[in-house]
Amino acid sequence: MTKLEKLFNLAEKEGIEIYYKDLKSLGFLGLYIECYESPSMILLDDSLKSNYKKAYKVLLEELGHHYTSSGDSISCVDTYLDKLKVNKCEIKAERWLCHYLISNNDLINAINKYPTSVENICEYLDIDIEMLLSKLKFLSLENKSLDLGYGNFLILTNLPNLMILPTIIQ
Repeated sequence: MTKLEKLFNLAEKEGIEIYYKDLKSLGFLGLYIECYESPSMILLDDSLKSNYKKAYKVLLEELGHHYTSSGDSISCVDTYLDKLKVNKCEIKAERWLCHYLISNNDLINAINKYPTSVENICEYLDIDIEMLLSKLKFLSLENKSLDLGYGNFLILTNLPNLMILPTIIQ
């Protein structure tokens, strides 16, 4: 079973219906719609049918909205406050996506295996560099470093620059 199929199964378990539609005119690749009187649904743009990786990422983000958001986050974005609310909603969904997609243990294993190659880390985790940087950004909001074991720490205070430093014992 592919990762995308697992997401479709997760959506089904949550009672979320998924449909492919032409969303280009709306400017979206995906859209989560929460309805109080009918099942929630996720609309995916037709172009995603032929792009597995992009479909996976978009579906993950839309599922992130299901788990982190409530209400309609795209209606009436007329004011700066409305825009801030939408951005907050998007950030919460992205954070959920990053934590669902990349566990801390998987990230640590990837960095220990390929400590000098961001491309190899991404390939090992089956993600793109943008997703890796997002994961590191969210981790940096929680801690200044990530313990890699073996006395090494990934420094998170100077992103997007990455440094692995050993523990200095005096």
